[in-house]
Amino acid sequence: APDAVPQESLGRLVRTFRATPDSHRIAVRAYGTSRAADSWTAIAEVNGRITSLHETFEEGELVQAGTVLATIDDVDYKLSVETAESEIASREQQLKELEQTRTHLQELVELRRRQVAYAEADLDRVRGLLDRNVGTQAEFDRVSSIYVDRQAALQDVENRLELMPIQQESQKIAIEAAQLRLQQARRDVGRCTIRL
Repeated sequence: APDAVPQESLGRLVRTFRATPDSHRIAVRAYGTSRAADSWTAIAEVNGRITSLHETFEEGELVQAGTVLATIDDVDYKLSVETAESEIASREQQLKELEQTRTHLQELVELRRRQVAYAEADLDRVRGLLDRNVGTQAEFDRVSSIYVDRQAALQDVENRLELMPIQQESQKIAIEAAQLRLQQARRDVGRCTIRL
């Protein structure tokens, strides 16, 4: 109807009271298994005798991140580092010696070539004398033997010089292998300390 008067809402009736602090004991019975939100299992990555343990390192104890939990005897691993470093230094020295030897062999090849050339000239001279019946067969044989010896000496030095690149490459490979052993030994030393 058009002349209706709106009714006023009276709201809701509530009862109030003053709250006072009081202690209550609540007992709850439950069954199940409780687990830590985070857990960690320590597994050594290297073999060895444990030389120290953290004083509170026991199952269920709380430990700060970064705490050293255990230390494994690292003497053998440090010796492996020193051995690899020594091997690298030795191999590098051998590589330098090979380079020096190569230089000396190159100089020796030139000297041997000159000796062969002189022996060949001497052989030609004695052959010419023998052809004119002025020289002796014994002299020709002696000079021929010297010429052959000089050629053999030259061939020996040239063969040794040809092997130098192979020997140098072998040393470089040995150095790389020793560097890998050094890297592994250093990692093993670091693995002797077990941290959370």
